Amino acid sequence: MNPRSMWAWVGSWAQKLACLAFGVITLIIPEQSSITSPSSSRSTSHLSWDPLFFNHQPVQRVPGAVLTNYVGAAMRNRRNAQGWPADSVADADFTMQGLVEPWGYPLEHYTVPTTDGFILGLYRIPTGRNAGHNAAPQTRATYRPPVLLQHGLLQSSAVWVDNLPEQSLAFCLADAGFDVWMGNSRGNTYSRQHVALTPDQTQFWDFSWDEMARYDLPALVDYVLATTGQPQLAYVGHSQGTTTALAAIAENHAGLAAKISAAALLAPVAFLQHLDSPPIKELATLGTDAVFTKLGLGELLPRDPNFGALVDLLCTAESSYCIQIIDDICGLNDTNVNATQLPTILQYTPAGSSVRNLAHWAQGVRLPAPTFQMFDWGKDCSDVFFRPQPCNSQVYGSDDVPLYNLSRITVPLALFSGGRDKMAAPADVAALMQVLSPATVVLHHHEHFYGHVDFTWGIDAHKRVYPAIIKFIRGTADHREHSIVTDASDGALSFVY
Repeated sequence: MNPRSMWAWVGSWAQKLACLAFGVITLIIPEQSSITSPSSSRSTSHLSWDPLFFNHQPVQRVPGAVLTNYVGAAMRNRRNAQGWPADSVADADFTMQGLVEPWGYPLEHYTVPTTDGFILGLYRIPTGRNAGHNAAPQTRATYRPPVLLQHGLLQSSAVWVDNLPEQSLAFCLADAGFDVWMGNSRGNTYSRQHVALTPDQTQFWDFSWDEMARYDLPALVDYVLATTGQPQLAYVGHSQGTTTALAAIAENHAGLAAKISAAALLAPVAFLQHLDSPPIKELATLGTDAVFTKLGLGELLPRDPNFGALVDLLCTAESSYCIQIIDDICGLNDTNVNATQLPTILQYTPAGSSVRNLAHWAQGVRLPAPTFQMFDWGKDCSDVFFRPQPCNSQVYGSDDVPLYNLSRITVPLALFSGGRDKMAAPADVAALMQVLSPATVVLHHHEHFYGHVDFTWGIDAHKRVYPAIIKFIRGTADHREHSIVTDASDGALSFVY
């Protein structure tokens, strides 16, 4: 191990262990979430696990056979006890295939190039359970509206399938007759390739959610439409997946607005003025993102089987600790999560991103008023050593940071918010609705007791939320000309629960 690798490994694990310590401290020190942030508007729809573990190099840095073997054995025992299919018990290897195929669903994998050189992982569940590649031709040929699911910050496509089948949105959609596609943002577990760069290079990590909106989402949408031969698709995003959609549609990157029939936004984040997460606030206030950027630590919280073993130990021994830490960070209803399944879920999360992406979110927290803007490069075009560095005037042609004009969005939207969401706070969701065109938001579904990750991990989401999503996107997918049945009195979709 060379000195640089050693330093990266030591720093990475010091930060990870510090974060665990912080989590334990939050359990014994009275919660300070009543501290209000004067006004920090922006969206943080992403953090479903703590953004405190940073890492410079994506490669494994420490021999971890013992820990990795422990996790594999623990996973197999846990899945066996929960009645998972035998194939899944034997294939506890943290792949998408291990989450999907043992339940009887077909899974297809594609790689999607972006115009700036990244290669994204894209997964597809083309049919419902036990009606896959070996199904009768007429079954496969039946029209199934395509729907693209996009995950939040530090997550991956696994978030849509890591609960039991009846509780996972991707499976519910497949069984409801949709052609389900699950995207992965650049830099996460399933999107770590580039035509010219490798994850060991700092330049690989030079991106934020701006680039995901400009390059990733249009590439994924175009690929799905080209493969299915359809003119439009429906979209479902969670957390950061809502942020990138709002930005991309507002800017109409690659003509995206005309290609999306409807978008369901779960825990939507554009503003962070009322963010109620003490650790995220502290990160932003202390400028931790700038410190790690200066140190050249480009990668943020990649999936690490060794650290996953420690998380597995903690969550298996005392699941309430894990639940409390997640609740402190982003909001989670402790009565709405499968505590036995949580250690498995956390083997796929965090899935990695970039420090600059974290910096973009931190900028949103520090803004004094609701503002949805691009990455702020600053006004200094040279560093303290007079070396050139990117600045707003060079990147944007002005010292001012460009704003995303959300009022330009015309794609029909359904917003799903939670009363206990600390990242997409109800007040910030209300502010978002005020700037969107009234004709655009055709449904606002609010779950009073939901936190940020209840929309993907909640054990009752398939009863309380997913039927509304299915009815909403089906209302547009079944009418190729954008027609939507609305109630003229309030402009909301008429759903029968």
